Amino acid sequence: MENKLTENNTKLSFRLYTSTAHGICCELSLKPEDETRNDKGSGDIKRQAVEFLFATQQKINSLPGDCFDKFINVQTLNLINVNLSTVTYRHFKSLVQLKYLDLSCNKLRKLPRRLFKENENLVDISLTSNQILEIDESAFVGLENLKRLSLRKNSMTEFHPNVFKHLSQLEVLALEGNSIYYIDDKLFGNLTSLTKLELKLNKLFRLHPNAFKYLSNLKSLDLEENLITNIPMQLFQTTIALETLNLSKNELTKIHPLAFTTLANLQILYLNNNNEIAGIPAELFKQQAKLRELYLQSNKIVQIHPQAFKGLGVIKTLDLSANSISILPENLFLLANTLKRINLNENCIEELHSKQFRTLMFLEELDMGTNRLSKIMAGTFEATSRLKKLNLSDNRIEKIHPEAFNNLRNLAYLNMNSNGLTEIHEDVFKNSEALIYLGLAENNIEKIQPFQFQAMVELKKLELNNNLISELPDDAFDSLTELKDLVLSDNHITELSREVFKPLMKLEALNLENNDLVKLDTLTFRNLLQLKYLHVSNNMIQFVDDDFKDVLINLKQLDVSNNICVNKTFRNIKELKGFRVTYWYYSHAKFGDSCKISIGTEVVIINNKNIQDANIKYLHVNQDHQFKTIPKITIENNQLTDIDKDAFIGPGNLEKLTLSKNQIKNLHWETFRPLQKLKFLFLNDNNICVVGQKMFYHQSCLEELSLSRNQIFVIHPHAMMNLKNLRILQMEDNKLTNFSPDLFQNMSKLTNLDMSGNRLRNIDSESFKALTNLKVLNLRNNELSELEALVFQKQTSLLELNLQNNKIIKVDPDTFSFVKNISTLNLSENLCATNLPPTIFSSMRKLKNLIMNTNQVLCT
Repeated sequence: MENKLTENNTKLSFRLYTSTAHGICCELSLKPEDETRNDKGSGDIKRQAVEFLFATQQKINSLPGDCFDKFINVQTLNLINVNLSTVTYRHFKSLVQLKYLDLSCNKLRKLPRRLFKENENLVDISLTSNQILEIDESAFVGLENLKRLSLRKNSMTEFHPNVFKHLSQLEVLALEGNSIYYIDDKLFGNLTSLTKLELKLNKLFRLHPNAFKYLSNLKSLDLEENLITNIPMQLFQTTIALETLNLSKNELTKIHPLAFTTLANLQILYLNNNNEIAGIPAELFKQQAKLRELYLQSNKIVQIHPQAFKGLGVIKTLDLSANSISILPENLFLLANTLKRINLNENCIEELHSKQFRTLMFLEELDMGTNRLSKIMAGTFEATSRLKKLNLSDNRIEKIHPEAFNNLRNLAYLNMNSNGLTEIHEDVFKNSEALIYLGLAENNIEKIQPFQFQAMVELKKLELNNNLISELPDDAFDSLTELKDLVLSDNHITELSREVFKPLMKLEALNLENNDLVKLDTLTFRNLLQLKYLHVSNNMIQFVDDDFKDVLINLKQLDVSNNICVNKTFRNIKELKGFRVTYWYYSHAKFGDSCKISIGTEVVIINNKNIQDANIKYLHVNQDHQFKTIPKITIENNQLTDIDKDAFIGPGNLEKLTLSKNQIKNLHWETFRPLQKLKFLFLNDNNICVVGQKMFYHQSCLEELSLSRNQIFVIHPHAMMNLKNLRILQMEDNKLTNFSPDLFQNMSKLTNLDMSGNRLRNIDSESFKALTNLKVLNLRNNELSELEALVFQKQTSLLELNLQNNKIIKVDPDTFSFVKNISTLNLSENLCATNLPPTIFSSMRKLKNLIMNTNQVLCT
């Protein structure tokens, strides 16, 4: 059989091979009409043996009617993302053995009549992500054996009432992501075998009361994210097999109290994010004896009937978060005694009855965060001995009864951050031996009681930050031998005893930022052999013990920024990854407005901004063997005017250097010589006037260079000759009037070039010749008067060209003939708009945005 020609004078090619998974396979592709390669699968016998036929990511557009005639034994046909716009009965006529069809991600807009009439063996059809607007009522005739049909992500607004009439064996119907606004009482009338129906992400605002009348075998119904406002009593009357029902993210204002009466098999119900549900009546869930998960979060529930959950005999998960509940009836959970997870976060609850959870012996997770609780009484959690996770954060708790947590021996996670606690009785945690995380941050705690945490032998993380603690007793952390993370930042601690951290031999992170410490004593940290991260910034440290650097042998990051005097380089700590050392002198301070930076480790981090806004006028770099491994240095927003030629001798592995927003005027040609592995260099927003021949001579690895917003008026023709790996070059807002045609001669990898905001008057036709991969070129705001015919001759990859606000009066007819892939062209604010050759845009077949003067022309 001869290969058939498509409309684009290309021919279909069939390549055959054998697969262990699919038997004999055939890949469909396009070849130019004059291509001479033989079609290895041209024999009719071979094609008749094919079982799996596919094509992906081609641009087939349309298929000859008889292209599959010889593939009579194909069972799977996948034509995914091949730009297909039309299919007809003729295409599938010979595929009588076809079982699986996938036409996803194409441009189909219509399914014609009797499309699959001869394909009675089809069991699975996917038409996902097309543009289908119309389906003929007979399109699915003949598909008596079809099990799964996907019409996800199309443009359907409505269906003919009989369109699914012949799909009596259909089990899964996916209509998600269309624009369907109404379901009548006939559409699903014959789908008695349907078990799963997806109607998510449509525009349904009304459902006929009998829309699902015939779906007696339906197990899963997804109506999420529609516009449904009302659930009438009879809507689910016959869907007795339903197990999962999703009505979330609608606009429900009314649910009939008996709407779920017949759903005795329901196991999961989503009613969350409806915004308008204000209450839960007693009868609503009365018959849901098998319900395991109930989601009611993000509504406007103010009141819940005391008997609302009475019938939920096997309920495991209940989410009532993000509502406006202020009172929990004392007997609300009385008969829902199988609950494992309750979420009441973000409500207005002011009090928990002492017997609130008295029947919840299986409860494992309780979230009461972001409410208005003021105290925790004794007995509240007496019955919840299996509780593992308890969130009480962001309340108003000032007092916890000493016996409140007595029975929570399995509690692993306890969050009481952001409350009003001033002190905690020493017995509160006496039975908390299983605790792994304890959050007491953002309270008003002034003192840690001796042996406060004695029972917490498994604790891994303790948060005590943002309190009023001024001292730590020697035995504060005596039993916390498993602790790995201790946060004590934002307190008033002035001194650390030599014994306080002694038991914490497994500690990996210690945060003491924003306290009143005046010194770091070696003996305080002597047992912290596993410590990797130590933060002591924003204290008043004046002294660091000389032996301090020898103790923390595994330290990776040390932050001592914003202290009075820190003069250690920690040269011998080989594994140290980040060392923050800042001399931060404000202009009004007695030290003056200068800054001395000593760098001795792998990463330099200053005040979370690197070295920004510090008024640095000079740098002293302490060079040692560690300095060689620094990958990144940022010195930004300062007053640097000059950089010594030897400033960067040490960091031979530096990959990123930022010197932007300073006052640098001159750069010695040897300044960057040692930085031969540099990939990113930012010199923007300085006062550089001249770019010399050897300034970037050794930066052959450079990928991005920014020289924007300087005063550059001269660039040596060979200044960038070694930048062979450069991809982004920014030179906007300088004072260039011209540049050598040789400037970019070796920059074939450049994709983005910005020379806007200069004073360029003309561009030589050879200037961009080497830039074969250029995708974005910005020449806006210059003084160009004409464009030569060959100026863009090698820019076949160009996608965006901006010539706005020049003085262009003449454009050669062939100027844009080479930029065939361009999608955006801006010629606004020039003088050539009325004097352009009529064929000047004829080769730009992919042009989408043409901007002329101040108007934008959309090209299709």
